[in-house]
Amino acid sequence: MTFRKRLRIGEICKIHGGKPAPSDDGAFDPSGIPFVRMKDLGRYHHTTNLTKTDDCISGFWASKNGYRPIPTGCILLPRSGSVGLNHRAILGVDAIIVSHLCALEVIDKSIIDVQFLYRYLCSINFDRITKKTTGLDAINFSDLAEVEIPLPSIDEQRRIALALDRADSICNKRREAIHLTDEFLRSAYLTTVKVALGVGAPPVSLLDICNITTGKLDSNAAEDDGKYPFFTCAQETSKINSYAFDCEALLLAGNNASGDYSIKHYKGKFNAYQRTYVLSLKNQGYSYGFFRYAIQSKLRDLKRMSKGTNTKYLTLGILAEQMLVVPDQTSQQKFADVYLKVERHKLQMERHLKMSGELYSSLATRAFSGQL
Repeated sequence: MTFRKRLRIGEICKIHGGKPAPSDDGAFDPSGIPFVRMKDLGRYHHTTNLTKTDDCISGFWASKNGYRPIPTGCILLPRSGSVGLNHRAILGVDAIIVSHLCALEVIDKSIIDVQFLYRYLCSINFDRITKKTTGLDAINFSDLAEVEIPLPSIDEQRRIALALDRADSICNKRREAIHLTDEFLRSAYLTTVKVALGVGAPPVSLLDICNITTGKLDSNAAEDDGKYPFFTCAQETSKINSYAFDCEALLLAGNNASGDYSIKHYKGKFNAYQRTYVLSLKNQGYSYGFFRYAIQSKLRDLKRMSKGTNTKYLTLGILAEQMLVVPDQTSQQKFADVYLKVERHKLQMERHLKMSGELYSSLATRAFSGQL
């Protein structure tokens, strides 16, 4: 089946713009009209119907300043800043939207199904119609209005939307399972720390727990056919044919363009990039599994404390400021055992999520090319 009929967004939708975020603190009211920012769309972008926002605007203030709510059922899209991201949502409530977003309101629902349009918009990237505006990527409404939408019959649209909804629900359930796994580990770790604090174990500097050094090599020293792991600041571990370390250690990425660092654990022969911190525990009875998670829980703080502008990086001074609680060795190992089991299960769930995502993408491609 091929879709012979195609209509432009401007023919089937009314396009709504957003408003600048209020600078007046008096504009906000927890019981007011939901105010959708870009971060709300990013946080809840796996939820079709967006009903949660961090902020609400006073109805009185909104009326006084010309901030009119966008109606429920409109489809939200990033308009500037992150237009390439696949962040889309259908408004589940009347809401005011920030100027970095725009909303599409279907004019005639007998011509196009809202869920079908939402699923189609989730399948395309708007980078091709973006233009630089004051240094930012931005979509002009006139360009957006010209984007063509394939239109099978309304019954066929609903069938396609339902099939994609079901496939996407599988992905969402897997994401939720992974989220619950993360929450379980966080709770177990905090409980272990709380018990340690209760028996008088004070927080100590990371430098008192670990010997810290760095690798000596450039990142381009990696070799595709390498025999040993080569830890750089990339998420994936590279290979190399020479080693400078033969020990058990934690490997902390020391620089990153966005400050999103990672912490890894390895035992054996390996090499490291000059910006990768190699941490070896001073007490042989301490658990590497426990302290890997402890440092992992600090990654957000490390991002915030990073030096640099274009590329973020960590210093030894920043690491020295990281204070960790040291439970007794039995408690450390008990948590590490749980951590290992849960991480293995999480990796399996992440593989299943990747497969489900690939299945959804394949299904969407077939659906919008008339092959479903």
